This record gives sequence, C-alpha cells and structure tokens, in this order.
Amino acid sequence: MRLYDSKSSPYCARVRLAIYAKDLHGIELVPRPPVEEFRAINPFGKVPCLVMDDGLVVPESQVIVEYIEDRFPTPPLRPLAPEARAAMRLIARACDVYLLPALMKLLPHLRLPSSDSAALETALAEVDRLLGLVDGWVPERGHAAGPSFSLADCALVPTVKVTETLASRLNRPEPLKAAPHIAGWWQRTRQEPAVARVLAEMDEGMARILPARENEGARA
Repeated sequence: MRLYDSKSSPYCARVRLAIYAKDLHGIELVPRPPVEEFRAINPFGKVPCLVMDDGLVVPESQVIVEYIEDRFPTPPLRPLAPEARAAMRLIARACDVYLLPALMKLLPHLRLPSSDSAALETALAEVDRLLGLVDGWVPERGHAAGPSFSLADCALVPTVKVTETLASRLNRPEPLKAAPHIAGWWQRTRQEPAVARVLAEMDEGMARILPARENEGARA
C-alpha cells in the first residue's frame, strides 16, 4: 500500500498517527506529485490518498483511518462502548467540518503586511467557540474519547497542533483557554511516542509553508 502524504497537512497527520499507533510497516509514505499528475491518481487532487496494491484508491482522511482500523484491527483504535464510539466520531467530524476550516481563516492574517484586527478577533472568537463545543466531548481524564487512544485522538492531535502553531504566530497566549478538558488532554497526550513523532513531522512541514516568526511581531 502507498499513502500519498504531506507533512504540513493535519489530515495527513491524522492518518500517519493511526499508522504509527498501530506500528504498521507495510504502508509506504509518498509525497504528493504535481497536482495535475496527482489528479490521475485521485481526481479530488488532495492528500491524503491511500492506494492499494491492486490499484484501489481510497481518498479522505477519515475514510482512510476507518479502513486501516478495519484492515488492521489490533491494537484497536475504536472504543468498545457505542457511546464512546459516537464521541469519537463527533470529535473527528467536528475537526473536519468546523474547527479546521475555522483555523484556515486565520492564515490570511499571517500573510498580509497588516491585518484587520476586528476580522482577526472575530476569527479567533469563532475558533474559541468551536474549541469550547468540542471540549464538552473530551473527558477530564484519559484520552479524547475514553480511556484508550482512538481515532478521536488521531483527529484532535493535528487540529490542536495547528491551533497552537497559529496562535503562537499571532502572538496569542493560551490558545486552549476556552477548552480546559482539551488542554489537560493535550498535556497528557503530546508526549506519547506516536504523537510526538507526528508533531515533529508537522513542525517540519508547517515551517516550510508558514511565514517566519520575525515578520509577524506587529500582529496582535
């Protein structure tokens, strides 16, 4: 199997984290080729994209991690209890549909010579609101959707990493102030070997695409 991948993408990081948590060695990680060439493989033109040895193409990060879980069920990355599985899927869905799109709205404020402070504060407030909503599904102890590491953690780790990185470049302290459960989970989870590996990869990837810190001192 081959995974078309990007170190800067939180969606790709989700899949790599599932692979590392399961200690899988049969999936080759391949950088995405030029977009037009890649569309011949995945018509959506986006990563991640998993290609089987028989040529079957599986795009979309959540579909890929669910497939990996079905294909390689040990160790399990889905909780046993139906309620915990629902929380797992809610967290992953919220990251995909709400949190990551809201975070992407912060990017123009990094790249422009000057930023509309009112628009920036509105965008930051929306991120805080969404973090607070997701926080209600994260327990005070354990992992994102219960006592064991799951696909919820695979989704939330890269999302919080993007939150933390963008907040740092916008000179915004305490990016998880609105989400105390997530903040506690982050401190517990970020040191785990598979998580630390993905975070280091994301640091490397995002350093290539985000503006240098010294150009951002005037932004509040």
